Amino acid sequence: MSFRLLPCLLAGLVLSGCIIFDKKSESVAFHQLSAPQASPTVAGPLLFVPRVTLPSALRRPTLVLIDEANNVQVEDSQRWASPLDRGIAEALGQHLIKDTGRPVTFQAPGEAHLVLLVDVDQFALSHGTAILQLHFRVETDSGRLLAQGQGTWNSPKAEKPEDFVRAQSENLAKAALIIGKVLAPLTTTSGPSR
Repeated sequence: MSFRLLPCLLAGLVLSGCIIFDKKSESVAFHQLSAPQASPTVAGPLLFVPRVTLPSALRRPTLVLIDEANNVQVEDSQRWASPLDRGIAEALGQHLIKDTGRPVTFQAPGEAHLVLLVDVDQFALSHGTAILQLHFRVETDSGRLLAQGQGTWNSPKAEKPEDFVRAQSENLAKAALIIGKVLAPLTTTSGPSR
């Protein structure tokens, strides 16, 4: 009988040394890219914006700050409210609705549509400035390339995590303006409209 109690007693002694009761856990801040909530004003064509492609260092739930020397700073208490690849796609899509009036979806539709594919090359911090660099392609739903482009946008005063998120939201708005101009003449059937 005493041999059965010995393992329980030892486990209790060992585990009690591992728990710290007086240390407070750090609160977690959740961040989300901002974009205007807009409704389509034209009938189409429908634009499908799937999740964007991100550099591997950014594929995590925590907010990652990469500086000009490629140093990666990860703070566990600073997190994205949703996956970043989806958050960027949704922010771009909302800006495109506002800028172009076109309907945008984030789920593959069954009807004819255009597809906006985005590869984020840089989502970083350099000397207090948030940098967004991306490539994009616009295709038909059958995969035919209609247009492509790239760009780099900067927004200053981004040292703190909340400032970085605000600055990258501004960069996405700037990127959407350029993408919207490329989208303007495109249709699902003929490529550039005549």
